[in-house]
Amino acid sequence: MADAQAADVWVSVLGDVTAEVAGRRVALTARDKRLLRQLALARPASVEGDVLAEVAAGDGTPLRRPALQTAMWRLRGRIGADVVVAEGDGYRLHECVRVDRDDLVVAVAEARSAAGPGGAAAAADRLGALLDRWPALGADAAPEDVERWSEAVEVWADALSTAGRLPEAARRLDALVRRDPGRETAWVLLLGALQAEPVEAAHQARRALEAVADSGLDPGPALATAAAAALGEA
Repeated sequence: MADAQAADVWVSVLGDVTAEVAGRRVALTARDKRLLRQLALARPASVEGDVLAEVAAGDGTPLRRPALQTAMWRLRGRIGADVVVAEGDGYRLHECVRVDRDDLVVAVAEARSAAGPGGAAAAADRLGALLDRWPALGADAAPEDVERWSEAVEVWADALSTAGRLPEAARRLDALVRRDPGRETAWVLLLGALQAEPVEAAHQARRALEAVADSGLDPGPALATAAAAALGEA
């Protein structure tokens, strides 16, 4: 019964933390979101009570044990007592709960290994649907989320390019390098996606080299080669 209940729960930690039970969005407090995010990121491991007490408090003093138990009781009441499992001194999220972060990892791996334009197109669509749930990152996003999001966008755009959807890939990558001008992998992919637009490719190659120079570094071999080709210097 616990497995069936947990399987009906979807937790999103990509961007704002949300939870759905049997397809219906659950109202969560800010404290609920902090606790649920910690549990989702730690899964399948449990999270110790002391850690959750600090997470639940946000910037305040860590909760005492009775207050933490009350906070967890409220969270379990919202998404299901069998969904958040008490284990020793802490709690864990049931393994049957779907978490979008885990789905994203699978979708990225599928897109990396997709064969041929047809397979790449299907993989790109699956990955794109997940990224649509995580459209942007706030200024306070954790570094690991920024990297995960950026990598997923790169893999997505690469799959789009393989599928022949070059304009769409170029738009995604342009948005990424505007957010992170020093991301050389994204610049290389962008220049590849612009192979049919030599004027725009040359423009973006100059932007890439300027961005890297502004950081005080020399371009890596892959970017240097791609930029030279785009500028007709290869």
